[in-house]
Amino acid sequence: MAAISIENEAERNYVFHLLKAKNSDLNNQGTESTFKAIGKAVLEDVLVPQISREEQQKCIDMMDFLESIIRERKTQLASVVAYFCYILFNIHFFMIFIVDEYEKVGVKMLLYHYFDKKTGPFKNLSDLSDEEANRVLLAIKAEKPDTMCAKRQDSYIADRRRFESILRREFQLKGGIIEREAPHYLVVGECPWLSSWFEDCDYIVIDTADLDLSTISFTYGDSHPTFSDRVNDGKEYRKKLYTYDEIVEVIKKYGLPQDWNPDGRYGPERYVEAHVWSDRGILNR
Repeated sequence: MAAISIENEAERNYVFHLLKAKNSDLNNQGTESTFKAIGKAVLEDVLVPQISREEQQKCIDMMDFLESIIRERKTQLASVVAYFCYILFNIHFFMIFIVDEYEKVGVKMLLYHYFDKKTGPFKNLSDLSDEEANRVLLAIKAEKPDTMCAKRQDSYIADRRRFESILRREFQLKGGIIEREAPHYLVVGECPWLSSWFEDCDYIVIDTADLDLSTISFTYGDSHPTFSDRVNDGKEYRKKLYTYDEIVEVIKKYGLPQDWNPDGRYGPERYVEAHVWSDRGILNR
């Protein structure tokens, strides 16, 4: 435009709008790569329709009006884009917050309790005296010899008491709340193998959200081999009892034993055992 000198303002505005409309064509003829230089010769080749000043003013007014609409729409579009960017920004950080809170709480954990329908759930041998418990065990061996429960060793009750004392001591050291002498036993997730322990098996599912987590301890695998002196393979979860938050991390690392060791081929751990040291949320099932 520096090469054009038009004294009349209306004519100058008319030519300005005309050249602006031809912006793309003029740029194609410009030189330099970053900032296009439009020479006088190029401008002199531009055909300018010869119309009356009245018609020129109409064109100018129309172009000014269209440009004002375009500017307004660009402003509105910028506001819309800014709004959506704001929404996306907040969604992004909301998702980060949700993921962070989800990781703090841990995965949704369902506890399964398997039992024989004839006896009912949460019939705990540990709630009986040694004499009564051994009598029940002998009756199972006599009446249901093909079940897993019937294959327990003669020293099972004494062994069970010993391992439960270890669980109790370890949980107390971790600040766990103990409201029962012996815990109720459950497992994390469904474990089809446990169905074979009973002639007429059934199970109850309890969400940990319905329990007081400070009353639950865990072992990665059955507590007996976990704390047995006979199992010394160096795995990190041997001889260890975990709180809820701790077992969540162990499960994230190793998965559930029933998924990768359903037949016990890779060790004695075939489920994650949960010990609920309270009747709250249990006996009302």
